[in-house]
Amino acid sequence: MSAAATLANSQLNTGDVTALSENAGHDVVLNAVGAEGSKLILNGNSVSASAFGNSATNNVTLASLGKLPTAAAANIQMNSGQISARVSGATFQAIPGALTASRLGIAGNSVAASAVGNSAVTSIASPR
Repeated sequence: MSAAATLANSQLNTGDVTALSENAGHDVVLNAVGAEGSKLILNGNSVSASAFGNSATNNVTLASLGKLPTAAAANIQMNSGQISARVSGATFQAIPGALTASRLGIAGNSVAASAVGNSAVTSIASPR
């Protein structure tokens, strides 16, 4: 690369990368004293596992009073190991018990697993 401003990024991952979430539980127990006639909500919870082998964000910002200088950016990433993510045994549940005149809501919960081997965002900017 030949430029007045140069940004170079190189990443190498030779080992396995694993993200694991096991048996994550989000529970509402319905046998609590004082829960009669109540509103019990189990909403908006999440269980996730995310694995990244290589991740880069590269930014070059150029400014000049005259002619802008040249710029170059390079990004090289390599993985030779496995990248994996797993969620197992995740629960969102109401554990039974005696309850009368009450409302129970279980909604809007999520489970996600993501594995990314290589990720790069590179930008060259010139504010005006």
